[in-house]
Amino acid sequence: MKQSKFKQEFKQGWESLKHKLSTSCSKQGGYTLVSTAIVIVGLGFLTVVGAGVYDIYERQAKLIESDDNIQNIRLALQKHIDVHGKLPCPASMDAASNSAEFGASVGGAGGCASGAFSGVERVAGRNARDVLIGSIPTRSLNISDSLTVDGWGGRYLYAVTADYTGNDADFGSNEGAISVLDENGDSVTSSPGNAIYTLVAPGASQQGARSI
Repeated sequence: MKQSKFKQEFKQGWESLKHKLSTSCSKQGGYTLVSTAIVIVGLGFLTVVGAGVYDIYERQAKLIESDDNIQNIRLALQKHIDVHGKLPCPASMDAASNSAEFGASVGGAGGCASGAFSGVERVAGRNARDVLIGSIPTRSLNISDSLTVDGWGGRYLYAVTADYTGNDADFGSNEGAISVLDENGDSVTSSPGNAIYTLVAPGASQQGARSI
């Protein structure tokens, strides 16, 4: 009996509220500015929240894509070592994507221990040994050109100790000439400055990045 009375009172209250809203809208030609503003603010809040969630999702997807690319490049480099007994020279950063030079290792069959190459930097590494820096040699590695760039579209850098691109490369010594440091300036390799090669992704900041 009490439940039935409650339902009846609730129904009467609801009908009264609808009547007042209807009367208000009729008199003012629609919803009030306040009610409209509340709806707009609510939609705006949902939009902001949705955009924030999407940004996080998109960033995570690009990080995963970048990591997957690096893993595929590393596997291709290891296969190159297994087959040829040496690492490939970098590809030119200046080669157009529709050219035969794009993604192709610079230098001849003997590697790139000496000489100057367009689009590839030669710098001094540990103990004044040469290090070459350029683009991923995708075509020499027989991998997709899409692996040239990270998730944000910036080109990876491939740095390699020049000694390991020649036919007399000695991987048993495991003594490269590249230093890899973390954000605190500490070496991330077991022996500072002994990395044989390294891959660098511009990442989200894209500082200094070059596109294809």
